Amino acid sequence: MCYLVHSHALKWPSIKGQHTILEIYLMANHASAVKRDRQNQKRRAINRSHAQRLRSQLKRIRQAVTTNDIEKMNALLSPTLSLIDKSIQKGLLHKNAASRYKSRLMHKINAVRASQPAA
Repeated sequence: MCYLVHSHALKWPSIKGQHTILEIYLMANHASAVKRDRQNQKRRAINRSHAQRLRSQLKRIRQAVTTNDIEKMNALLSPTLSLIDKSIQKGLLHKNAASRYKSRLMHKINAVRASQPAA
């Protein structure tokens, strides 16, 4: 098991007030603890992947909104809302936080759509 610990948390002296992050490896004492550590590492990698995918998607659609790119915005809207809903199911986002993300996103999108002349 690897833990990231700040040097000041261990009460170790620091050089000129600089705090460092140390990696501390602890050996599990039981086979079940070794297995649990393997599972935790896999889940952490998967969770980080899902979180990064969500952040990237939100960044892309927000960029489309700020540049008033209607076509790109419309193309990204449905996949983004779907990804936000999937993030609730995966436990990545709380349902209220996801609702807040969707609401704020739709307010921005509707503002951009309203500012564009009707075709």
